[in-house]
Amino acid sequence: MSDPVLEVVIKLAENSPEIDIPVTLTVGGLLISGRVISRENYMQENWLTASIEEGIKQALAQIGEDPKPADGHRHYIHLRDVRYFSPGQSPTPSVGTVTCRIALAHVSAFHFGFLSLAEG
Repeated sequence: MSDPVLEVVIKLAENSPEIDIPVTLTVGGLLISGRVISRENYMQENWLTASIEEGIKQALAQIGEDPKPADGHRHYIHLRDVRYFSPGQSPTPSVGTVTCRIALAHVSAFHFGFLSLAEG
């Protein structure tokens, strides 16, 4: 079961893509820190997911379905500028940016804000 607070944040990102909400999630013993983005922004981040999204939209249009999700429960959270933190390891990636999609059912804890390493 997903947290209703995270679902509200996801809906905010979907309705106002300019909103920038940093979050750190605990998932399977890893800490994952990034910025919440809409599903649509996530799907447009690279050519493969953009192609998949376009195919889904076309298939739904052919059968007369609305490609936008109903305003019900969300099952995934989408992040950009992601860094993965594992005990005893340097954050990954150390350079560049990554997007990811995480099942809300796997999130065991969260806080709003980025996780970073202490200097020195």
